[in-house]
Amino acid sequence: MSKENTVTALKREFRLGAMKLDDPGSQFAPADVRDYYAPHFPKLTGAAIKGPRVENGKEIWEFQTQVGTKG
Repeated sequence: MSKENTVTALKREFRLGAMKLDDPGSQFAPADVRDYYAPHFPKLTGAAIKGPRVENGKEIWEFQTQVGTKG
């Protein structure tokens, strides 16, 4: 009797604060997803990418924007 191993990719979820952003496709790297959404959310430009971590069977990636002052 042989055992077959099955690999199942986790669904990805991207977050910007409390906002959840849909995954535009697994062919996009997390940095590409950030760039994909940046025209709609300008604060994503230059945001740090944290992750992944697994939560409730999903791969969670977080975009963390920089907070600071100019000058």
